[in-house]
Amino acid sequence: MSSAPLSPSLSSLLAAPITDRAGAIRLRRELQALAAQRGIALSEPPDEPDNCCDSGCEAACVWETFYAEMGYWRDEGVLRLED
Repeated sequence: MSSAPLSPSLSSLLAAPITDRAGAIRLRRELQALAAQRGIALSEPPDEPDNCCDSGCEAACVWETFYAEMGYWRDEGVLRLED
């Protein structure tokens, strides 16, 4: 089975690292919409953190972990779309 091409906006999201909440939300919305359009089930995306301490930390921030988890979720979703 041949897969349909990814939308230009989704392709650009795939090329860029996930570095902010707005980008993560946009990615989730677009990937879920594309999967629904194709009738493909995706795993649940990771939950947004609710335990940020707002200390301005750079290392091991819960948001950095969330962005990494979103990257894994994105990659898994793309693999399912390409099947």
